[in-house]
Amino acid sequence: TEPGDLVLDPFCGSGTALVTAQKLGRHFIGIEQELQYACLAEKRLEMAQSAPDIQGYAEGVFWERNTSPVSRNRKKT
Repeated sequence: TEPGDLVLDPFCGSGTALVTAQKLGRHFIGIEQELQYACLAEKRLEMAQSAPDIQGYAEGVFWERNTSPVSRNRKKT
């Protein structure tokens, strides 16, 4: 797709494709049946706009830092 094109993700889950579309300047529509995943996708889109150092797209690679408190507090075994 090109910037300004529309991306449709009919099973958007946690919103990875939507965040990538947003970062690349595409319009996007995401559909998700499960409320918990729809809420997660919405939160990820908000984070992508407000905290660009948490998520990014460079040289063809989408990256996202893990910011989950669970992973930060997990003990190594």
